[in-house]
Amino acid sequence: MTLTVGVEKLPSTASNVISAYVLLTSDAILGNPLVSLNDPAVFAQVFSSLGVSAQDYKISQVTLGAVTTPFTGLTSYSFSLRLVKVGTVDPVVNQFQGPPGPQGVRGPQGEAGPQGPAGAPGPAGPQGVTGPFGGPQGSPGVTGPAGATGQIGPTGQRGLQGSPGITGPAGCLKVIVEGVKQGEPHTYVCSLFASDTGAGEGTGIPAALGALLALRGQLAGGPGVHPPEAIVPVGPILELAGDVVAGMQVTGGSLPLRLEHIGPDGSIEEVPFVLGSAS
Repeated sequence: MTLTVGVEKLPSTASNVISAYVLLTSDAILGNPLVSLNDPAVFAQVFSSLGVSAQDYKISQVTLGAVTTPFTGLTSYSFSLRLVKVGTVDPVVNQFQGPPGPQGVRGPQGEAGPQGPAGAPGPAGPQGVTGPFGGPQGSPGVTGPAGATGQIGPTGQRGLQGSPGITGPAGCLKVIVEGVKQGEPHTYVCSLFASDTGAGEGTGIPAALGALLALRGQLAGGPGVHPPEAIVPVGPILELAGDVVAGMQVTGGSLPLRLEHIGPDGSIEEVPFVLGSAS
C-alpha cells in the first residue's frame, strides 16, 4: 500500500492554536482512516510540513471531513486538524466527537514489592518501685519505634486504549463566529449535524428548501450565480426547515442544529431556539 500526505496550514483565530488541512491519498481503501493518520511517520511529516515540533505542540482536535476517489484506484481522505501549544488550552475543542471505541486490553498487574524487615523491639522499661503496703504501681516502660514499611512494587503498564470506531453515516457542518463585546471576547458556534443519512441531512434538505423558496419567489437577486448568503432570506428558510423536519420526522422530528456561546471565561452554554411556524 502506498500512502501520500498533503498538508496546508490554515488561518487560526487563536495565537496558541495551529489549524491545518491534511489530505491522505492511498492506492487501497483504509479500514480506519484515523488509525492511518495517527501513524508516527505520518504525523512526523505533518509536523515537519507545518514547521513545528511535537515537543511544542500537541493534537487538540481531528475531524474526518470527506472521502473521495479523485482517480481510478486512488482514495483520498481529508481531515481538519487543530494543534494547541503545550501548556495552553484550545478555546474551541471537542464540540462533537464520535462514539467511543472498544475498551483497550488491560495491562498485566505489577509484581508486589518485597516486604520490609521488621523493626527491632524497643527495650523494656524498668519496673516501678513497690510502695509499702501496696503502694502505686510503677509506670510502664517506653515502647521502641516501629520498623520501617517495605517499598511498594511498581504498577504494571497500562494497556493501550482502543481506537474510536465509525458505526454509520454521519456528518457535521460547523460555523464559528468570534468577536469582542464591551472589551471582552465572545464566540458563537453553530453546528449542523447528521447521524442517520450522513450528508443527506446536511446537503440534500437545504438544497430542497432553497428550491421551495425559489418556487415561492422569495429569493433575492436576479438571474445569475449568487452565493446563498446573498439571496436566501434567513427567517423564511429556518421557519420552513422547522416545518419540513417536523412533518417528515427527519432526524427524530427536530432540526439538527445546535448553537453554543463561549464566554470570556471559557464557559460553554447552549443557546435554545425553536424553529417552524409553531414558534
